[in-house]
Amino acid sequence: MTQNPFLMNSKADVQKIELPYYERYYWQIDDFYADPKGVNEFLDTQCQYTLFKEGEPNSLNGKAFADRRHTGTHVGMEGVAFTLAKICGAKEYKNEGHTILTNTFTVLDPEFDKHETHWWWPHLDHGWTALIYLNEEGCEGTNLYHRAGMPKMIAQHGFDSAVRSGAERNSEHSDPWSPKDRWIKGGHMPSKFNRAVVFPSLIYHGMALESDRWQKEVRRNQVFFFHY
Repeated sequence: MTQNPFLMNSKADVQKIELPYYERYYWQIDDFYADPKGVNEFLDTQCQYTLFKEGEPNSLNGKAFADRRHTGTHVGMEGVAFTLAKICGAKEYKNEGHTILTNTFTVLDPEFDKHETHWWWPHLDHGWTALIYLNEEGCEGTNLYHRAGMPKMIAQHGFDSAVRSGAERNSEHSDPWSPKDRWIKGGHMPSKFNRAVVFPSLIYHGMALESDRWQKEVRRNQVFFFHY
């Protein structure tokens, strides 16, 4: 592993890709890290690794599925966060510049897997979100969603209170599967190993789960949150 595992590839290819329905765009950067295997090694050996929002009432996290986070710090992350913010024009990074965060996911109970008929937890973040896909075989990527009849302004900019109410707004870990007939997939960002995507995350989005692969493997990506 290099001394700084988070060194970026200075020759990485940066592309701006349109999201026609939403009249927005996202950025795709392939071969983002110089040593992505070193990044994975650092995450697995030097970071804490815990269930996300552990202990929430009625949570199935850790029972039917495992939604975990690597957390830690490294000074090398400051350059990564700065670069991603410059690419998308974000005003500020939501976390401290040296913060390390990941998303990992696996299905623990095969009977809980509803990927054929449901989407996994369409949700909103804070502005721009950057994901760096870290499965060596890739994954199914990330979907973008809206609902039938949803005004374009809400499809582009969120307003969760206008779309969901009551228990549905707080069911991330108690009832995360949402029937496919309740959402329209309006966009998709494909994945490959060591690809970064930076997208407008006030559009509803969620990880694409399209097979039973995640009953046997752990899906993983690094994540960064920015304000517009």
